Amino acid sequence: LLLSQLACSLSLRRASAVCRSWRARLRRGQRDADQLFESAWLNLPVVDPLDGRVCLGVAGALARAPAGERLRLSAGTKLRPHDSQLVCARAVHLVADAGAALCDGTLHLHGGEGEGGLVEGLAISHFRDEAVVVHTGTWTLRGCSIASSRKSRAVTAVTVRPGAALRLESCSVRNALSAAMLHDGAELRAVECVFDNTRSGVISRGGHLELERCRVEAPCDVVLKLNPKTTGHATANRVKCSLFGGWQRPVGFRRHSNVGLPAAEEAAEAEEGAEAEMAA
Repeated sequence: LLLSQLACSLSLRRASAVCRSWRARLRRGQRDADQLFESAWLNLPVVDPLDGRVCLGVAGALARAPAGERLRLSAGTKLRPHDSQLVCARAVHLVADAGAALCDGTLHLHGGEGEGGLVEGLAISHFRDEAVVVHTGTWTLRGCSIASSRKSRAVTAVTVRPGAALRLESCSVRNALSAAMLHDGAELRAVECVFDNTRSGVISRGGHLELERCRVEAPCDVVLKLNPKTTGHATANRVKCSLFGGWQRPVGFRRHSNVGLPAAEEAAEAEEGAEAEMAA
């Protein structure tokens, strides 16, 4: 009964070291123990209640956290340049409370095995380096905001490496040369996102891209710069510039129901839609 009242994953691990009986009850792989750990959170940073000293920092926790660990950044936590390179070594669930931010830094995502990793509600500012780099595995960014730390545009905000997969849900990218770079063999799905003041929306070197119900605000030169090998679709987006500009649409990439296109692109999209319906 006492162990079931512990809602902190660090407290559960400390409890497992108290005695053999508790160690046996909290051994992972057992149904009751797994349920306790799956419902527990680790609030970061961990601060000693007696002297206010940080016992476990954010960077250290992310680097060592096991897959499936649920981590919460306390409200108002500001991660400064000296610890701005955050590395998630495994597929964790990281939720940021109001005001938590990574200031002028990069979030590196690895692992993402199983159901994948999740980062939710985190604000990130960047300039010379990407805000997020997905190296391996499957990850989701939900409700995150990415912006330049200066008045001028930052470099590409998000990079998805070969073999990795990323889903952007209700995220915003502002003031960057491009919102995302997709490498060959990678996957990116952006749903209900906002790209504001980006020279281009997504640049690809191949891979699979799905852009759905997103909003691309001016100024923007072109929404998509896609390698001919790129597959996927752009559907029901609201844009204020050309979808492809001078770039050709890849054969394996479809577009339909997009709003705000130049007249020539709108006509071409309607014609492609009619041809697709006839072929079906």
